[in-house]
Amino acid sequence: MVGRHRALATLGLALLVVAGGLPASGAVATATQPSGPSASGGSDGLGVDAAATSLALQENNSTRQHDNPAKVSEKGDLIGVRQWLSNRMLDRLSTGAVELDQGQYEQARSLVGDEYNSRLEQFVDVIGETESESDDDSADAFQRAQRSQRNLTERVQRYEQTYDDYQEAVAEGDEAEAREHARQLQRIASDVRRLNRTVVGQYETLENRTGTDLTPATTSIENVTENVTERQQRVDERLFTGTNLTVSADSTTISYTDPLVATGRLTTENGDPVADREIPLRIANRTYTAETDGDGRFRVTYRPRTIRTDRSSLRVRYVPENASEYLASNDSVAVDVEQVVATLSVERATDAAAFGDRVDATARLTIGDREIRGVPIHAAVGDTQLGQALTDRSGTAAVRGRLPAGVPDGNRSLTLSAGGPNAAVTAEPVSQPVVVRSTPTNLTVAAAQTTGETIAVNGTLTTADGLAIDSQPVEVSVGDAVTETVRTGPNGSYDLAVDGGQLGVSGGATVSVRAHFGGNGTNLEEASATTTVAFRNQTGASGAPETLRSLVSDRLPFGDVSPAVLAGLAALVVLLAVLLVLRRRYAGGDGDDPSAPPADPPEPDDDAAADADPEAGPAAASATDGEGPSPDDGLDFAPAESLLAAGDRAAAVRFAYQHLRGHVAADVGAADSDTHWEFYERCRADGMNGERLDAVRDLVEAYEAVEFGEHSTAPDADRLITTVDLRWSSASDD
Repeated sequence: MVGRHRALATLGLALLVVAGGLPASGAVATATQPSGPSASGGSDGLGVDAAATSLALQENNSTRQHDNPAKVSEKGDLIGVRQWLSNRMLDRLSTGAVELDQGQYEQARSLVGDEYNSRLEQFVDVIGETESESDDDSADAFQRAQRSQRNLTERVQRYEQTYDDYQEAVAEGDEAEAREHARQLQRIASDVRRLNRTVVGQYETLENRTGTDLTPATTSIENVTENVTERQQRVDERLFTGTNLTVSADSTTISYTDPLVATGRLTTENGDPVADREIPLRIANRTYTAETDGDGRFRVTYRPRTIRTDRSSLRVRYVPENASEYLASNDSVAVDVEQVVATLSVERATDAAAFGDRVDATARLTIGDREIRGVPIHAAVGDTQLGQALTDRSGTAAVRGRLPAGVPDGNRSLTLSAGGPNAAVTAEPVSQPVVVRSTPTNLTVAAAQTTGETIAVNGTLTTADGLAIDSQPVEVSVGDAVTETVRTGPNGSYDLAVDGGQLGVSGGATVSVRAHFGGNGTNLEEASATTTVAFRNQTGASGAPETLRSLVSDRLPFGDVSPAVLAGLAALVVLLAVLLVLRRRYAGGDGDDPSAPPADPPEPDDDAAADADPEAGPAAASATDGEGPSPDDGLDFAPAESLLAAGDRAAAVRFAYQHLRGHVAADVGAADSDTHWEFYERCRADGMNGERLDAVRDLVEAYEAVEFGEHSTAPDADRLITTVDLRWSSASDD
């Protein structure tokens, strides 16, 4: 996820750190602890604070003369910079919480926005050199806290906006409109309470990792949640009547073939029956409709599919429609879930594929002559998961995936499985033979001497047809003395910075550079490339860089340059080389590529997805696994156009939706857990302009059609993707 802006930001910070260590003639430099947190959403004052806390932070505000920069411990320098960055992010989280408590939503959002991202990226760069697992965990904790606090800020602001709409409807005497807004407020308030628990828990994690007291921030977050909760209680009391739901089961032992038969009664809080009407009931996240009699009694049947067999109870929840005058209520029944083994049969499957090719399989799940819907079917080649899909009304599921590089070529097995080992419905896996063909590759390499004695090496790894190959190791040898292994980025590129001083050659020598990709354990064929670079030795007899010595002697108004100053300036040159080394870790940025195995989508917790519930099943999982590309990286719908050209309209729509969502999710405050329609609502609430918002809506509708519709077709995919591409090719809404 790291782009060139991160390298430049880190360079600026590190240069200030080193510059802080350059001794002036006859002067004593000091280092002090930061004076306190910044309370603004703007710059962190890097030019002052970084110099003040450079190299090694001193306890108890003590001072010391700076060491010669050439002799200062590199690890100590990194610890000081890491601490400074950690403090800046903690300041922004804490101040953002206070701003949120005060209703300053834009300031609260800004404090965990771009500036925070910059600090986090610099933090990741610095800890990348410490090789400490705990540091990596700290970076994750900072990122999770940022996301959760940003989402909480968005939801609280959305609550305020919806509350204003609610009050306006009340003032106009429009009870139906007021009730509609009140239902929205209920859902948002639930989000706020959930995010409150998440944010407070993440504050505790950061407190344990950094030793910083975040009690003021925690108090602010609790105040915000309490305010929302109290207002929601008043709204509910004004517009709705509370209910009581009681449920009992004929038998606690249930299975798919022996379903739960539950009887119950729905009354108001005063005991009056909610009589003679249809009521929606939610069981394990699936909605059923029951009808009450004159006494409010009802009967409902539930057939378990994907719940776990170790589940001991089921919650039954009354979920009234938006226009209803009643509030929700729930009850639980004890259950003992028995597993049923169904029959899984393959109807058709891909029999041969190469890297990046689509692998399809269609399977059918039955028990006797009964088709089973709503059960996930998984496809895998060996240990590599390719994808999953839910069975439809006919018990059929069509699973699609792309063959990644990690599946070795040769005769393999495509295995389909249903449910899971502990699911209410499972089946014995079935396998079909599949031939994995090897794919020729093309490797390039280029090298040039850049700053001082640094040699920059870069290149790309692609298939012979030009498809970029991600996350693969490339061994780079420079001369006879240096051999390192780097990994390709999402665009197939790699780069490496080598200190020419390690080569052991004299100035003017021609150095050979060789790159090699072995392809071991993959379906990709071996490839190599070579080039040469003319090496210019920059070191004179004194051991000091001649170019630097000459530059200093020519520019400074005093005589011979002191060794201390020269050493400090030399440290800057070395630092540049170190930063070039950092670049290789971030050769490409984020993105999806078939060379990496796909993320395994979360299992549905119930059978809700069988009824096209956007909160369950693989659709919600496939939309935003993992981090999407940075908005700065731009959108590229070329893969979608390629899928259209190949006739796969559904896959083109899926790619376009996921690609666009990954591009704008952070900007609109969309959470990973948001459904496709919640993502659209985030875009609308964020103020996205009309044409772009219309394009998002059209894309969301098309995505819903291909992901949940019976035929999974998208007849207007060509027009749709062209429209989306045009809307985002302009800068009108940046």
